[in-house]
Amino acid sequence: MNEKTKALKTAFPYTIPVLTGFLFLGIAYGVLMSTKGYGAIWSFLMSLIAFCGSMQFVAITLLTTVINQWNSAKNHFPAIIGIISSIICLLIFGQSDFIIPSMISIITVLTVFRKKLEVEVV
Repeated sequence: MNEKTKALKTAFPYTIPVLTGFLFLGIAYGVLMSTKGYGAIWSFLMSLIAFCGSMQFVAITLLTTVINQWNSAKNHFPAIIGIISSIICLLIFGQSDFIIPSMISIITVLTVFRKKLEVEVV
């Protein structure tokens, strides 16, 4: 018998409790995503991309809030500026130092285009 197969057969019974816990958490997450109106693809993608345990349950509310705000807003310019500024500052300053520069750049750009944004809102 292969050494890896033998090790798997020996270790598998010890992993059953953890497997059972993850199975029930996964089912609960899928049910919660379904009640919020998201399909199985969204559940799978979120579990694949954001492996963060209990934060996935919080992310459902955040995702719903962001999508609702995006759909209710007539002007997406501020949101797009925020995303673009954050990505540019992330590339320039790195992941540990991009927050403050991105906030400064967002405030600067939105201040420059303030008159245009106020006209579009009214």
